[in-house]
Amino acid sequence: MQQAARDAGAYGMVISGAGPTLLALASVMQAEAVKLAMEQAWKAEAVGAEAMILQMDRVGAVVSLG
Repeated sequence: MQQAARDAGAYGMVISGAGPTLLALASVMQAEAVKLAMEQAWKAEAVGAEAMILQMDRVGAVVSLG
């Protein structure tokens, strides 16, 4: 999976959370290619998976008082 993402232009890939999520970081221009490559790699392994393109959170956690 990591190689498929990297070959499609991702900067890198990590396991996120407890393991059910893979996170690939890519530029906006490469995001669709990375998404498709990861979906195809899972399909080649006969594993059903859903890939999504998400925007990076540039604010982070916010504390709200009141």
